[in-house]
This record gives sequence, C-alpha cells and structure tokens, in this order.
Amino acid sequence: MKKTFNSALAEHFKNFVKLRRLSGLDYSPQEKMLLLFDQYLASHEHSGPLPTEMAEEFLHDAFGKSGEGPKSHYYQVIRHFYDYLTVIFPEQCRLPIDEHKRVNHRPTPRLFSEDELAAILRKAARISRHNEIRNKTLHATLSLAIACGLRRSEVVGLEMGDVDTTTGTLSIRKTKFGKSRIIPIGNDLCRILSDYRDFRLKKYPLVTTPRFFITLHKSAMSSGWLYQSFREVLWKLGMAPAAGYAAHLHDLRHTFAVRTISAWYKNGKDVQELLPALATYMGHSHYSDTAYYLTLTAELLGFALDNFDKVWTKEVTYDED
Repeated sequence: MKKTFNSALAEHFKNFVKLRRLSGLDYSPQEKMLLLFDQYLASHEHSGPLPTEMAEEFLHDAFGKSGEGPKSHYYQVIRHFYDYLTVIFPEQCRLPIDEHKRVNHRPTPRLFSEDELAAILRKAARISRHNEIRNKTLHATLSLAIACGLRRSEVVGLEMGDVDTTTGTLSIRKTKFGKSRIIPIGNDLCRILSDYRDFRLKKYPLVTTPRFFITLHKSAMSSGWLYQSFREVLWKLGMAPAAGYAAHLHDLRHTFAVRTISAWYKNGKDVQELLPALATYMGHSHYSDTAYYLTLTAELLGFALDNFDKVWTKEVTYDED
C-alpha cells in the first residue's frame, strides 16, 4: 500500500510534489524523502510555518553525525519545500542554501583526442574475428555515442522506430529525467545507422525485439554488454590503465560536450547563449549540468582545439576488411 502524507501540512506536500512533476520531473525519489519528513512532522504534531531547526532536527534524527551524502540530498529537497511554503505562509523562513553542501567526488573525465576516437572506432569494427554482428553493433553504438553524446541507457534503449535516417533525427524517449526529445544527426551517422539496420534486417529477419541494436544471441543489446565491449576496446588499444582512473563510456559524452563548446569558442560564438541549446540536445535537466563543461573547457581548451578539428572527417569512418 502506497504511503501518503498525513501531517498538518499534507496538502501542501501533495501540491508541491504535483508542481514539481508538472515541470517534467519524475520526482518519485524526492517524494519518498518528503514522506519521511512529513512523518516526522506528524509525530511532533507540528502545523503552520516550519522553523529552520525543524529541518535540522529531522536530519540529525535520521542520519546523526554520519551520512553526509544522503543528508545533503535530503536537505536540498526539503529546502525547496521550504521555499514553496513562503508562498503559503508570509512568515515562512527559507533554509540557507550553503548548508550541507554535497562533496563533489566526480573525477575529472577523460577527453579523447581525434586520433583516439578514430582508433576506438577502427578497433570496434574489428573487435571479433568471427562475429560480424558484434563488430557492426559495437561500431554503430560507439559512433552514436561519439557523434551525439548520448547516455549509455539512451543508446541501449533506441528502438527501430526511433531512428529516422530519412529526416536525419533520433527520438530519445523517457530517459534519465523522464523526458523525451528529438535530436538531429549528421549524414555520416545516418549512413552508419542505415547500413546497420539494413544488415540486421537482412541477416536476422526473424529477430522480434523492437530494440535497434542486437547481439549475436539475436536479442536486444544490454547495457552491460555495451560497457564491457567498450572496456575491451580500450584495453586492446592500451587505453585502460592497470591502476588509477579508467575511462568509461560516459567519457565519450564528456568529450562530445567539450568538443562542441570548444568549436563554439574557436568560431567566435556566444557560448553562454548557446549552452541552453546544448542542454536540450544532451537531455540535461538543469542548466548547471551543462555549464559544468565550461570548467573543463577553460582548463583544457588548448587540448580540445588541437584535437577535435577533424573528429568527423575521413578518419572516423567504417573500415571494411
């Protein structure tokens, strides 16, 4: 049985969650956090505006002196609810924005050079001596990740009807933040995807999965298969170190973003003005997620400009044996 809000502020909690979902967010994890806060308020028989110490006492009871990561996440969700209550109660205070800041453990992503991207695609096209569908699937998926900066889940989730090589568009449906989007793709990628689809339909006409990418087992490609195959490519190319940070498939997404921003800088474009367009293309929920790449670009702009001029030229093509 689904839990419901029961405190004196129950209706305000419900309306707040509804408002957040109207913005396109799934908000289910955050709703569960607010349900726990609501239970705490109900147990203390609290009504009316929320004092600052109410949130702090709840976090202390829930996490004590440990669990700073979860505590930070809960605090941000509750802080937004406090902001919402200022519309309901004129005397409602706001929670400080700088409290319980999340520690950023995100490692600096690896940005692949032009030569590395070309080598990755060449190796992907020949990863197996006998398994032709594996070669073609891995080459096509990595081409897609490099050219469009898609998340691994978005590549895996593509269905036959989502790839329109006639109009040159991809339909990305209900992904990380519950949003869908249609993105344009270039002629080179259209050709790669069209060739892959023709090969699949000719060689595996009885495969029934609606997913676009398949494996030798005649089933939909899994996220784990793509991750392990990419790691194998890096290992065979000597790009997977024995120790320290190893590149992940998501680094192709980072590379795409920095490559795009670097090209804008080089061409004298207004990067701040164009960032919202990049955020939409990449499916970011918040502008700050895209602005993060400005830091990488500022630090690595020279590297990027030196290495991304020719990413989608003749080097990054499908090489037949």
